[in-house]
Parts: sequence; structure tokens; C-alpha cells
Amino acid sequence: MATIPPLPPTPGTSLSGPPWEQPGDFVQRFIGTVRELLTEPRRFFSTMRREGGLGNPLVFAIIGMLIGAVASYIYSLGLGGLGAGMPGMGDYPGMMSGGVMSIIMMPIIGTIGLFIGAAIYHGLLSLLGGAKASFEATFRTVAYVMGTAWLGQIIPICGGIIAGIAAVAYSILGLQIVHDTTMGKAAAAVLIPVVICCGAAMMFGAAMVAMLGMAAAAAN
Repeated sequence: MATIPPLPPTPGTSLSGPPWEQPGDFVQRFIGTVRELLTEPRRFFSTMRREGGLGNPLVFAIIGMLIGAVASYIYSLGLGGLGAGMPGMGDYPGMMSGGVMSIIMMPIIGTIGLFIGAAIYHGLLSLLGGAKASFEATFRTVAYVMGTAWLGQIIPICGGIIAGIAAVAYSILGLQIVHDTTMGKAAAAVLIPVVICCGAAMMFGAAMVAMLGMAAAAAN
């Protein structure tokens, strides 16, 4: 099967790739990539290499996700510590061990999630006639977005919400630029899974409420 060649760069730019894929200090390359994606997203995705391997973007994504997960865990420990010993607060030591285990498993879970998410986005874009670049280009887009968006969890209380909104917004913009497609097709590829997941969660919640209501009625 013939591969789809990378899209040509926009006028005045080249596919040089983000700072993360350039020589230099590890920390500076990471910070530079995050800063460029957040502040100049159009330039970031216009100059992002469509090919070049999955390793670099995958490592970037895992690092960002780990930082976000650790920050979320620390905040949850603080809230759990404040409520330790209060009725209904649950098992605080158990919460600590569960959080550590989730961080340890993050590289595996994150890698699987990135591949599944990129495959869903690419598949939907293909169905909509908007996939003009390769799956690798889609994966690279998703990996850099998720590695950056997960850092939003550093923000206390509302970090998870900010991370989720950022992931959706930057994914739509990134796919639109990388695949040189319409904003509508890129938005559909990203939002359709979100709508399906939210709908399934609402149906599950409604079913649980109904079951609890039936159980309460039977007990009376």
C-alpha cells in the first residue's frame, strides 16, 4: 500500500519539527515545545514533521502525562489528608497505594490510550474524507497535544477540566492543519467520540439510578 506523502509546509515555514525533536538540553526542549504549542499552535502544527517515527512524540506525551498524573495525585493526597478520619472519607492509605499504582501504570495505559485515540480520530477523518496525511501524522498530533494538555492538571481544583478542554481544542486545530482539511471535519472527528462517551456515561448513570430506585422500592 502506497503511503501518503507529507503535506507541503505553509508559505514561509518548513517541517523542521518542534524543539523537542531538535538537539539541546532535555528540559529546555520539553519546555520549548509546550510553550510553542500553547502560544503559537498554528505555527507548531504547520512546522511539525508528518513523519520521522513515533518514538519522540510518544516519549514527550508520556512525560507530560506523568507530570500531570503526579500533580493530580499530590492534590488528591492533600484533600484526602484533610478529610482523613472523617466519616465517609474512605480508606486514606488505600487511596495512596492506588494512586502510586496508577502512576506506575501510566506509561502503559497512556501508550495504549494514545494509539487508540489516534486510530479513532484517523478512522473518523478517513470516513469523513478529511484524512489527507498518514496515521503517523495523526498520532504525532495527538501525542504532542496530550503531552501538553495533561500538564493542565498542575493547576489545583480545576486542572482536570482545563486539561480536557485544551486537549479537545488543540486536537481539532492540529488535525485541521496537519491534514489540511476543514475545521468541521476535524471537529467531528474529535467530538463524535466525546459525545458517544458522554452519552454512554449518562445512560449508565440513569440505569444505576433506576436500579437503586427499584431496589429501594422492593425493600419497602
